[in-house]
Amino acid sequence: MRLNAALSATAEVERGHRERHGGDLVEAMNCYLRAIELVPDHMDAHLNFCAVLITLSRFADAARHCEQILAHDPGLLAAYIHLGVARIGMDDVTGAFAAAKNALRIGETPEARMLFAQCLQNLPALADKDDDTRAWLTRAIEMPWGRASEFAHHAVAVAKADPAIAGCIARAAAAWPQVPPAAELYGATGLQTLARDTLLRAALENTRLADIDTERFLTAARRHLLEAAIANDAGADSGADFHCALAHQCFINEYVYALSDDERGKAAALCARLAAALECNAPVPEIWVVAAAAYRPLHTMRDADRLLQRSWSARLEALLTRMVREPAEEARLRDRIPALTPVEDDVSLRVQQQYEQNPYPRWIKTAPSGNGSDINAQLRRQFPHAGLRDIGKRGGIDLLVAGCGTGQQLIDIATRFTGVRVLAIDLSLASLCYARRKTDEFGLRNIAYGRADILRLKDIGRDFDVIDSAGVLHHLADPIVGWNVLISLLRPNGAMRIALYSEIARQHVVAGRAFVAGRGYRDTPDDIRRFRQDVLALPADDPVRLLAKSGDFFSISDCRDLVFHVQEHRFTLQQIKLFLAASGLTFLGFDIGQNVVNRYRANFPDDPAAADLDRWHAFEKANPWTFGGMYQFWVQRR
Repeated sequence: MRLNAALSATAEVERGHRERHGGDLVEAMNCYLRAIELVPDHMDAHLNFCAVLITLSRFADAARHCEQILAHDPGLLAAYIHLGVARIGMDDVTGAFAAAKNALRIGETPEARMLFAQCLQNLPALADKDDDTRAWLTRAIEMPWGRASEFAHHAVAVAKADPAIAGCIARAAAAWPQVPPAAELYGATGLQTLARDTLLRAALENTRLADIDTERFLTAARRHLLEAAIANDAGADSGADFHCALAHQCFINEYVYALSDDERGKAAALCARLAAALECNAPVPEIWVVAAAAYRPLHTMRDADRLLQRSWSARLEALLTRMVREPAEEARLRDRIPALTPVEDDVSLRVQQQYEQNPYPRWIKTAPSGNGSDINAQLRRQFPHAGLRDIGKRGGIDLLVAGCGTGQQLIDIATRFTGVRVLAIDLSLASLCYARRKTDEFGLRNIAYGRADILRLKDIGRDFDVIDSAGVLHHLADPIVGWNVLISLLRPNGAMRIALYSEIARQHVVAGRAFVAGRGYRDTPDDIRRFRQDVLALPADDPVRLLAKSGDFFSISDCRDLVFHVQEHRFTLQQIKLFLAASGLTFLGFDIGQNVVNRYRANFPDDPAAADLDRWHAFEKANPWTFGGMYQFWVQRR
């Protein structure tokens, strides 16, 4: 009898899988329930039942069921994963974080890491600063477990929990714009503590930090590094690990920190001294190389290759890889990326020039999306009420990334969906080479690259099942013309993910662009540095001062893209709705946090699909920061 029940339960679970894959979530849930009735401790049925509840946004029910499972088996890692996801859906990120930590204690599986990363992305502040959290956060940045940039503010907050580090940062902030003497800045143990702090070093080496007080401390620390290098101060060796990490950070943010004329002159003199020593094979202290790297990219120095011919410490070798070897690899790739179309439009040429000078964004670490799955199944899970029609055909999906930039989003796309053949295009050859180098690091072989202008893509004679164009169309002379070109390349039932700037969410950027024009700043590194310091000097209630709350304020290329861009258009949801209706596109839904969707549904419970753009427009007017990171949404061609 038990055997028959077990076989029947297994059959119900398998049927549930088929119904779930086909999109009938209610019947899938019924199958799993029947399996549980037959075999009450059938964990596969329980876990899949929870997964369907989550897909149907029945988060509280899913959480209760997970808690029942864990009461029976407190060591079941998968139940903690589902519990964490359900709690994120309930806006209980603190509870989700507790579930993630319990999962990690059982095992650091990809799913546990992903849940931990999701919690970090949704937590405004990290209350837990214990040793386990610090260790996991360090690994999340170094490995990484997601986009390292999304963990940076937590790393700074946890590092500041150390009194010695907090004291260094506070003293630099209090003295600004003056630089305290090194003994005063670091105190008795600050430099050694900074050098030992693996979390802070991981953040400095792998992602841009976006914190004003920390920036002011690092600006002061860089000045003292320079003075120590000029003086050949052996006492600075105790901070060597920190100094190398600081040089990494300066390279990542493209030397955005404030720079006085005196400091500029001393840095130039040190770089000349270093170049002369390399040319004549004279001894070179490591601190010279590190200090020079904190002020300019080493690959731009004369005879930079000579640095690679010497023996250095492991920390300096890592710095040379980032600053000399990797740029050299990008230069070698320039001849391997074909030009698919000419670039002739005046605005396209100006945008191309901007991104040749500043490939955007400059990122170091990200993680693949995990185990990829069928695009139809993924979109049905994401938008269960949308009535998605099958995309593509058996044998693979042709996917165009129109404006791939430096490849961060591209890696997510290429690993998120199974069976995809990707063509990634961009105006900027510098950005394409950066993207190609990074995707080669991941061993991705399903991506072809080409330099092209969206406006001329009809010339390549191809069409696609899926098109992704995020943050690109609004930089064209006429975004609607470009969007129509993309639609013409989309096959019937094809899907498209688009990201556009919001008129409502970017009013502070509009004010910032007017501030730039009114004061006559140019889009040079020196003027961007000057602009940033002038913004920070504004009253706290000035709308332009809000720019400093954006992560894009904290590097040269990001800041240039934020307020110095040669072309920017913004949209409202009403405009988007009209265009979709006229273009034969069905709105599937937004790529946005579940907490936002929950708040929307609380306001509009009769729109379970969360797909009514008129209501979203009303929601955005009441919550103007909702789409600060752009409108990001999926549509399907009818």
